[in-house]
Amino acid sequence: MKFNYKTSMSENFIRENHDKVNWDLICMYQKLSEEFIREFQDKVEWLSVSKFQTLSEVFIREFTNRVKWDRISCYQKLSEEFIREFQDKVDWYYISKYQKLSKDFKIK
Repeated sequence: MKFNYKTSMSENFIRENHDKVNWDLICMYQKLSEEFIREFQDKVEWLSVSKFQTLSEVFIREFTNRVKWDRISCYQKLSEEFIREFQDKVDWYYISKYQKLSKDFKIK
């Protein structure tokens, strides 16, 4: 079965075909809920999830050892408090380049 990954697919459709789809392409082109990602955490491509999906800080915290921190640092919107909390995991080059930081935060 061939799939057009750039066309919107429902999570139910993906769920029904979970053993037939290309998970990397699903993670790149489909908008997935955090609940769905959680359900298929052993199938999703975490590099693509970290880059292409919109993730909450709560979700990132839950999957701190699965997300790809360089992609998280570059493509996810992170609060300064969250960056501080995960200062040993974030990629500081990408944080300084892509995150909006206050002057006070930059000085610290």
